[in-house]
Amino acid sequence: MRQRPARSTPSPIHCQVRFVNNSSCALEAVWLDYQGGEITYATIEPCTQHIQDTYVTHPWILRRVDNREVAGCYCGPDATVEVNQHNFCVAQPEVHCPIWPGSHMWPAHWGNYGMRGKASGIQIMAFNCVADGAVEIAAHLLNQLLACCNDGMLQRLQKAHAAFAIIGRQQVTTDIPPHSHLRGLKCSTLDRTYDSGTRGLGGSSTNPTASCGEENLTMQDDRHYSQENILIHEFGHSVMCIGMTDQQRQAVQSAYSSAKQQSLYHPSCYSMENADEYWAELTQSWFEATVRTDVNSGINTRQKVKQHDASIAALLQQMYGDSPWRYWHDCPVSFPSPAQQESPPARAAILAQNRNFAAPSPGTSRQSHAARVQDIWSGHSRNSSRRALKERQGCRVCSVM
Repeated sequence: MRQRPARSTPSPIHCQVRFVNNSSCALEAVWLDYQGGEITYATIEPCTQHIQDTYVTHPWILRRVDNREVAGCYCGPDATVEVNQHNFCVAQPEVHCPIWPGSHMWPAHWGNYGMRGKASGIQIMAFNCVADGAVEIAAHLLNQLLACCNDGMLQRLQKAHAAFAIIGRQQVTTDIPPHSHLRGLKCSTLDRTYDSGTRGLGGSSTNPTASCGEENLTMQDDRHYSQENILIHEFGHSVMCIGMTDQQRQAVQSAYSSAKQQSLYHPSCYSMENADEYWAELTQSWFEATVRTDVNSGINTRQKVKQHDASIAALLQQMYGDSPWRYWHDCPVSFPSPAQQESPPARAAILAQNRNFAAPSPGTSRQSHAARVQDIWSGHSRNSSRRALKERQGCRVCSVM
């Protein structure tokens, strides 16, 4: 490594550095400011990465969290800076996707983890054990998802090196290297770990890799999500967290708040969990990639979204365009059009029922309130039991990292 300057100096030349931690210890990415002071920007867990926007005359150090020793340093143009499993720091020109180590951390029969394909500039990552067919399906879905998308959105995704990882059939979520730091941790919305409670995660600016299971892509023996496509949901998170501007994200938040205030969706359905899930669920509806009605109040086609929730429909069209493609057109197995499912009640009836959903009064027992909720919702969901709905949501949580 080159000798680093003692402090930052002004420069008009912007650059981007990808810090990759392939060591066994967490690292801190620390900027040396104009006075030489240390400012920590990120903690990089083992087998994860951090992309940092900076300037060519701004020095950075990677400091071990356990003993505070400096593991490496860098100052210069675009680069990928890796601390490897032997605790050596290596810098390579240009920002590229790292080749994650395999043999020392994962079963040998999985092979190595690396890029298996590419679609619209989005890298598709997987271990060698994942079938080529699943990679091809992922590439096709990403190409269709982004075929008519907003140019600025695609550029932001590509600049952030957004990627999509495929979880092998015999693997769990945290076997994917960019998600491995979550092993053993509990989801923020569940009393279960990421491995027992999720089968895919969305990407974010600090961890731009989204994921889903191989079995969901091929629709073979999917015990969890046989009624929907998870890639479209999870990459929807990446679109919101990485592909949107701050103003566009605020517009989604405003649409979510308005939908909640107007009771456009049942309060307990997953699309009302937060603005992120609202966007991801309705991304699925936009591409008709789900026949479920419990997670979206039956608003599971593009036409229904346009008729029922004009604010989010306008944003979906702004980001994805209005292409004719729908997931069920070329799904790997027979997947019915959501429009062929039983139609939900008229919009006025949905609104009336949603507004009738209220917290139990002090004199109302939990049992009687639960029965009332079930009665209210049974009219427009095949999954009328709120308990069953919550159990499915527990398996469905797709946290944004």
